[in-house]
Amino acid sequence: MGMLERTRRPLLLTIALSAFYLLGIGWGLPGAERADRVLAPDQRQESFYRALEANRAALYARIGLNPMANYGRWASSGADPRRDPQYAFSGGFVPPGAIRAYPAGSKVPPILMHSYSSFLLRSVDGDEHAVINSLSRFHPRRLDFNPHSFQYGGPYLYPLAGFLAAAHAAGALRLVPEALYYYAHPGELARIYVAGRIFSFLGVLVCLWAMVLIGRRLGDEAGGLWAALFFGLAPGVVALAHIMKPHAWAAAWGLLCLHACLRCAESPGRGRMALAAVFAGVAVGTARYNWVLAFPCAIAFFKGSGSSPRDPRAWARLLGWGAVAGAVFFAANPYAIPDWGDFVAESRGFSHWYAPTPRPWLWAAGFADALISGLGPVLGLLGLGGFFMAARGSREDRLLFFLALPVLLLKGVMFATHRADPGNYRAYLLEMGLAALWAVRWLREAIAGASRRRAALAALALLLAGEAVLYDANFLADRPGRSNAFAAGDWAAKNIPRAAGLGFATMLPLVDQFPPLRFSEYELVSVTKPLAELDAGEASRLPPYFICRGGGCPPGIARYYEALKAFDRGPALWPSFRDPVTAANFPIEILRRKS
Repeated sequence: MGMLERTRRPLLLTIALSAFYLLGIGWGLPGAERADRVLAPDQRQESFYRALEANRAALYARIGLNPMANYGRWASSGADPRRDPQYAFSGGFVPPGAIRAYPAGSKVPPILMHSYSSFLLRSVDGDEHAVINSLSRFHPRRLDFNPHSFQYGGPYLYPLAGFLAAAHAAGALRLVPEALYYYAHPGELARIYVAGRIFSFLGVLVCLWAMVLIGRRLGDEAGGLWAALFFGLAPGVVALAHIMKPHAWAAAWGLLCLHACLRCAESPGRGRMALAAVFAGVAVGTARYNWVLAFPCAIAFFKGSGSSPRDPRAWARLLGWGAVAGAVFFAANPYAIPDWGDFVAESRGFSHWYAPTPRPWLWAAGFADALISGLGPVLGLLGLGGFFMAARGSREDRLLFFLALPVLLLKGVMFATHRADPGNYRAYLLEMGLAALWAVRWLREAIAGASRRRAALAALALLLAGEAVLYDANFLADRPGRSNAFAAGDWAAKNIPRAAGLGFATMLPLVDQFPPLRFSEYELVSVTKPLAELDAGEASRLPPYFICRGGGCPPGIARYYEALKAFDRGPALWPSFRDPVTAANFPIEILRRKS
C-alpha cells in the first residue's frame, strides 16, 4: 500500500469529524450580551473595570500566582479547620461561616468583585480560565514565559501560545496582556477561547491518527479506522474538542508513546526506545497523570531487549532512558526547577484533591464509569468487554493489553475516589481509545458474516453520530438569549423584586452556577452548609428566593423552599437532552421560601 493510499482514508476521516468539532464551538463564552445583563449602567465605565482588575490583582498578591500551590500548602499545614477549601482558594477574602450575606447596593464588596470577573471573563466551563491565566503571565518582550502554574504543562501551553500568536498576527483575535482591556471588550476574549478550542480539536485529530497507527500495528488497519471513527464521535471526545484544556493532547502523546512501546517490544532498537522515551516525556509534561507511562516503557524495554530484570546493567540502561524522558519533561517545563516550591506544593494540592485509594473494586468502578461517560453507554460497554477480551486475543493484542494494564491500574488508584464525577473520563482518554480499538475487534469477531459485521458497525456509527449531533445542538443552544442560564436571568429580572434576597449554594455567584442578572441589585446570601443541618438562628437568615444549578440544590432545601420556576430545556432536536460531561446549557432552578 502506497503512502497516498495509507493517508487518504485517515485524512478523509479527520476532515469529516472536524465538522462535528466546529459546530457549537463558541458555546458559553463571555460577550456583550452577558455583560449587559450583569452590569448596572453606572458600572459600564473604565473606573469600575480598573477596580475589578485591582481586586483580581489583590487576590493573586495574597495567595500567589499558583492557586493550587496555595491550596496544597494549606492542605498540608494542618490549618485552622474553620477555613474550608473555598476559604483557602480565596486567600481569606471570604469570611468563614455557613451563611454569608452581601447587601444590595452600588458599593460592591471585594468578594463580589470576583463574581463580576467571572461573568465578564470566564467561559461556562469552569477550568478554561486556568489556561487563560497561565498564558496571560507570559511576557514575550522580556523573554519571560513562566506560566506560574504546572497544572497544564509546557508541551500544551507553549504550542497553544504560538497558535494564538499566529492567530493574532493574522488578525483573527487580539492579544493584550492586561485584563482591563477584556473587561471592557469581553467579545475579544471570546475569540481567544474559540482559538484555544480549535487547538484542542487538533489534539483529538492526532489521537485519531495514533489509533490508526496502533490498528496497523495490530494487523488491522480497517479496525483502526472504525475505532477512530467511533472514538471521534464519542460524547467525551466531542466535548473535549469543544473545551480549551490539554487532555486531548495528553492522550495523543500517550497513544503515540504506547505505539512506540509496542514497536519496541516487538523489535528492539535504540531509535524506537528513544522515541518512546521522548513521547513519554512530552506526555507527562502535558499532563502529569501520564507519569504512569513509565511502566509500559519499562515493560517494552525488557521485552524488546531480551534483558533480564535481574541484570543490574539492564536497570542502568533503563534508568538512562528514564533520564531521557525526564530531560524532555524539564525541557518542556523549564520553570519547574526555578519554581520548585510551587511545583511541589501544587503536586501536594492535587494529591489531596484526588486522594489515592487502595480499594481495587473502586478502581474497576471508576474505569467503568469513565468508559461509559466518555464513550457513551453502548460503545462504553462494548469497550469494557473488548478491553478485557484483549487479554485472550492475538499476540499483538495481548502485548498491548499488558503494556496498558499498569496504566489503567495506577489511574484507578489516582482517580477512583472521584469516580462519581462523570468528568473523570478526561483522564482516561487514552484508555478510551484502546477500548474503542478492542470494541471493534471484539464486535467483528463476534458477528458471523461480512455483511452483518458491516451492518453492525454502520449502525453503531449512526448511533454515535446521532449522539454527537445532540451534543453539538446543545452547545449551539448555549448562546446568548437561548441558554437556560440566560432564560433564567431574564425571568428573574422581571419576576423577582429588586432588593429581595437571593440565596445560592456556592461561595459566590459564578458563571457556571448562576444566571446572568444584575446581582448587585439583590441581597445575596451564600449558603455553603446543607440546609438540613441549619440551626434555628441560621434558618432565620435564609432569603425569600433561592437559585441553584439544576440537580445541585443543597440537601434539605425542600424543608424551607418550594419550586417556583425551572429552566432545563435541552436543544430543539431533543428538549429533554442533558449533557452529563460538560456544563453546556446547564439547567437552573429558582425556588421560593415556604410560607
